[in-house]
Amino acid sequence: MTTPSFEPIVHAAVDQVLRTQFRETAVALGSTPEMPVGPGAWLHSSVAIFGQLSSDVVLSVPDELAGHLAARMLSLPDGTPVDDSDKRDLAGEMCNMLAGRISEAFHSGGHFYDLGTPTVSRELSTGAASPELLFSGTWQCTGQTFSLAIHLRPTQA
Repeated sequence: MTTPSFEPIVHAAVDQVLRTQFRETAVALGSTPEMPVGPGAWLHSSVAIFGQLSSDVVLSVPDELAGHLAARMLSLPDGTPVDDSDKRDLAGEMCNMLAGRISEAFHSGGHFYDLGTPTVSRELSTGAASPELLFSGTWQCTGQTFSLAIHLRPTQA
């Protein structure tokens, strides 16, 4: 199988998910700006895509943006505080929506894929020792930077 060009697929997925689900837009960044640091500053979600090109979609979103988008997801007024469980739900759901759009693009090319269950953590883990990075990008939404990466999932021997 020829490895697809992930960039247009991922950019379209990010645009579709933010626009249709959250009424927001994101601007792709050419370089990675300084990111928030410290305990609890980020939520990381991962969804496995199983198929001919099995991979892990990993979304990293800062806590503040997760809160804003969670409030949107719950149809709460802007600025309404949400608790950590709502932020975690947002990270998992958003990563799942993005992985779904990405795998749908592969499906249109005649390849079939299944999605795993989202996992969410405050600690970043790629799940494998040194997975091959297939795509990495950063965007800015409401002044907050978030990232999305796709790692090749090692095949089971």
